[in-house]
Amino acid sequence: MSFEPAIATLDSVTGEEPVRIRYYDSQPGRTEGGYTTLIVVHGNGYNGSIWTPWAPTLPKHIRLIAYNRRGYEDSSPIYNPPSPVPGQVAGRGILDVLGMIKHCVEVLKVPAKDPATGKGGIALMGWSRGCVLMVGLLDLYPTLPSTSSKFGLPPSLPTLTPPLKSHLRTILHYEPPLQAVGIAPGALPAMQVPVSEQGRVFGEWMKSTVPEHAKPVLDKAFQVQNVPVDTAMILVENGDWPAAAVIAKRALGNIPEGLGNGLLYGTKSLDYVYDAVAVYKELMGTQPQTGSLSMEGTGHFAMASHPQLLSDTVEKLLNTL
Repeated sequence: MSFEPAIATLDSVTGEEPVRIRYYDSQPGRTEGGYTTLIVVHGNGYNGSIWTPWAPTLPKHIRLIAYNRRGYEDSSPIYNPPSPVPGQVAGRGILDVLGMIKHCVEVLKVPAKDPATGKGGIALMGWSRGCVLMVGLLDLYPTLPSTSSKFGLPPSLPTLTPPLKSHLRTILHYEPPLQAVGIAPGALPAMQVPVSEQGRVFGEWMKSTVPEHAKPVLDKAFQVQNVPVDTAMILVENGDWPAAAVIAKRALGNIPEGLGNGLLYGTKSLDYVYDAVAVYKELMGTQPQTGSLSMEGTGHFAMASHPQLLSDTVEKLLNTL
């Protein structure tokens, strides 16, 4: 199975320049057959190439699309306005998620969900900081195309909503951070040094959590300069964690009918992930079409350290939801 790089040009809905997005595709050119398209959204500091060891382990009925968010290799520069409204940077990230769904539907011609087989359609999976965008999208979903101008978005998204509603079937949250559920991240090691050192310290910390064979994968995908900048990827004004908690409760506590929502995490992960996982489980409760699975012996980078286990877990969740 290949994992070929390509470029998507996302039309602007905000009056700005079109957005250039680099992405990797595990089955380029495929339009036939009942397969599910899985779009994954990476976290802080690591671009879409982090998923490279994972792509060959996925079954043929899952087509992986892994894109580089703005500011990461060969994508448009990070959105950094001089005076953003609360959540505006994350809002542009949500627009890019919607834009990639539209690209997959209209340009790549991926199939819609087949009610008879349960295959087809699009699943989204946020990883780490990418989960913040999944929470924001869930908060917006019930009223779309109207956005109520949340997260600095236009009042309505008429061109981005139809592909979302016709194809999206499941949202997965892999190793969510505290910021996704409105809990202050606290004294993380990478935040206790000058900004100029945060990227280096963060990268060393992350590498210390994976086995030796996975470290080159992290090295290749790591973009050290993005670590301090990507902290703006939150849904609220910086530090307004009570407001973020309200958004998470509204988004995760009322999963829209017909949409699956799943959580997956490793048993050897980071404390701030475990704390977020507990909140996720509480908010999701026993709602239909929700579920969670743990992965024994893995941490924050299962795509690099235990790719087959990650594939098995994702496939099981998709089949369950």
